[in-house]
Amino acid sequence: MQDRRLLVTALALVAFSVMGTFVALGNASSPANAGPYSTPIATPCPIHTVPDPNGDGCIKVTQTVTPSPIPCPTDMVYDPYIHACVPITPTATPCPPDYEIGPKGGCVLGTPPGFPTHTPTACPTHQFPVEGACATITPTPTSQRPYGAQVTLADHYPGPALAGFKKTWVFEIENVGSSFGCEAHEVSLSAQLTGQSMADFFQTENLGCHETAQITISAFVTIPFGQMITVTAHAQAGAAQGNTIEVSDTVDNPPPPTVPPTFTHTPPPHPLGDFNCDDEIDSIDAAIILQIEAGMIAPLPCTGDGDVNHDGELDSIDAALILQYTAGLITAFS
Repeated sequence: MQDRRLLVTALALVAFSVMGTFVALGNASSPANAGPYSTPIATPCPIHTVPDPNGDGCIKVTQTVTPSPIPCPTDMVYDPYIHACVPITPTATPCPPDYEIGPKGGCVLGTPPGFPTHTPTACPTHQFPVEGACATITPTPTSQRPYGAQVTLADHYPGPALAGFKKTWVFEIENVGSSFGCEAHEVSLSAQLTGQSMADFFQTENLGCHETAQITISAFVTIPFGQMITVTAHAQAGAAQGNTIEVSDTVDNPPPPTVPPTFTHTPPPHPLGDFNCDDEIDSIDAAIILQIEAGMIAPLPCTGDGDVNHDGELDSIDAALILQYTAGLITAFS
């Protein structure tokens, strides 16, 4: 009887031992206790790291963790261990094969082995590389540039132009900008004169937005009376074309030169030396001549022949001769 009890006790111990083994194996393979990878780890990994699927340690989270079940900002990456977005940190250890350190840190997929690496394309001036080829730079259309120019005629003289004299034109240029904006720029004025020979004119001014400047052009008129002289002025700001204006003149003859008036001797109805027409030759006639010569009085309504020496001028010499005649120093006017 006692031997039978010992046998039952031994069988019970064996049964409990077998059940414990199955329970342990079941717990080890249960998904509830497994980590995010198939290889279990002894302790949880720290933040920004995940269990190493190829070993028993922890590896740093990099940009290569895919897919991301939640969207992350460009400067963050998904951490599957804590199910959240974490900042990208530079990789302290070498990246895995086929990966390289990205511009924002972490490991990114590099150039596959055997794939040709990209070599920057050398392009000539005014061209730039596009997908391994050179493309021509297309300049911004004139209408979309923030600068433009305008020229107007401010003045010209004399008008009309006179043959043999200098003609002057004053043009005003302005930095008018465009509908796309306005900024400081160099504005130029070019001018050509037609109808006669003159070198083309060109001048530039650095003007701020809506700033103006006046430019003067002069030329001697060499074409004869009756012909047309025309100046054509064009404004430009860089490659942006401005406006063009034409100013024309018909050449006129210059006025005749001013000749000072001369005194012409005309025999008067009164005696020679009777300047005030009172039929007497006396000191009053001499005094009136002196006052007229000095500009003190205007000529009298009646003026006889006061030019007693017949030299074509009425002056103090005539007055002195009249006084000598009055005093009896002379008896006649020669």
